[in-house]
Amino acid sequence: MSNLHRYYDASVQLSEGCSGSLDVEESRHALKAMRQRSGDAIRVFDAHGAEFVCVIEAADGGSVQYRAERAVEGETESVVQPILGMALAKSDKFELVCQKATELGVAEIVPFYSRHCVAAPTDAKREAAKHERRQSILLSAVKQCGRRRIPRLDLPMALDDLLQRYQPPQITPRLIAWEGADAASPLLSERLKNWNPADLPRPAILIGPEGGWDASEIDLAKQHGWEPVSLGRRILRCETAALAALSVIMSCASEM
Repeated sequence: MSNLHRYYDASVQLSEGCSGSLDVEESRHALKAMRQRSGDAIRVFDAHGAEFVCVIEAADGGSVQYRAERAVEGETESVVQPILGMALAKSDKFELVCQKATELGVAEIVPFYSRHCVAAPTDAKREAAKHERRQSILLSAVKQCGRRRIPRLDLPMALDDLLQRYQPPQITPRLIAWEGADAASPLLSERLKNWNPADLPRPAILIGPEGGWDASEIDLAKQHGWEPVSLGRRILRCETAALAALSVIMSCASEM
């Protein structure tokens, strides 16, 4: 059963015996790329965290209709639901982070503008196209890694808006990875030693831009109660820092 191809259907809430139809993109992928045919067994997951083994009842006219037969048991989501704030980077780097962060278990990705961002703001139409492409990358990563919930991807926002949006006690701890962290700033792993993810399942970590944080941004984050942490002695690229930080968080939560 694990080798069955997985598809996503946001239009239904799956239950035993229910019928549904894959959307245009998923149907095209099933028919053209995966060569699925009527009678094939597939796996379908919905927007509510359910997944079922299904049978294709019809596969013609560019559309796939299926019937749900039995639920796929087991939980694939983590107890911890980390939020990753990521300064906008070049498209290939940001897309890599979207893909790999999804595999690691991120719950939400929040792109933001920073003073030293290499990636500049674009017009609304181009930004919408980028957002759609990133959403597609998230879905592909979810299907590949076995998750059943697609991480939330926000539209780019100002750093100040992000800092104010995520507040304790719901979002705790709130951390900012800083390459210039001094001796008073702990390693991320040390800061999380006494963290109990069962009580505080929604930590947030901010990763700065390719050009590094501006000192005024660190001061602003501190004013809003965010804590600087270090990711070690070496200077990491932004995409490396994001994935390293998430790996530490998931490890400290005993999810890796």
